[in-house]
Amino acid sequence: MSIPNMITLVRIVLTPVFVCFYLEGEKNAALTILAAAAFSDMLDGFIARNFNMITPLGKVLDPVADKLLQLAMLLCLVSFRPELWLLLMLHMLREGLLGAMGYVVYRRCGSLIGSRWYGKLCTALLYAFLGSALIWPQMPQSIVDTGIFGCSLLIIYCLCRYAAEYVRLLHEGRETIKNHLESQ
Repeated sequence: MSIPNMITLVRIVLTPVFVCFYLEGEKNAALTILAAAAFSDMLDGFIARNFNMITPLGKVLDPVADKLLQLAMLLCLVSFRPELWLLLMLHMLREGLLGAMGYVVYRRCGSLIGSRWYGKLCTALLYAFLGSALIWPQMPQSIVDTGIFGCSLLIIYCLCRYAAEYVRLLHEGRETIKNHLESQ
């Protein structure tokens, strides 16, 4: 197993630790764990790209680790910010649909797509907004509303862009298979 993949696994393990600390009222410890998890996300990506350690497993594990941590943050936040349910539902809808589409594409075409700039931007904005809301529980409602709106738009944008790429891959995959069969 590669070093970036091991770091990603640590991030996955840190997610329930973050939740436990947060729900026990140990907010400083929870935020420290959250910061370590965010740092590990940057570190594994840096190592994978700069030392040619990008793997198919990493292409699956890294986004899963991100989504689990984002889900954990959202679940912790909705306990005192019920208006974040909208963001939680959109997040789960996007991840469910894209996960299912990604599975179908992989099974039919044998390929995965890596993260794109808009996915990275969405992840960064979610981390920034959710992290700020965790650090600043008394955040003014106008800032919360703006954060929900911005994150929601980006989640929907990402869903549409990734879904279009998956559909393109499925179409290209069918054409490639068809051309291969016709050439025999």
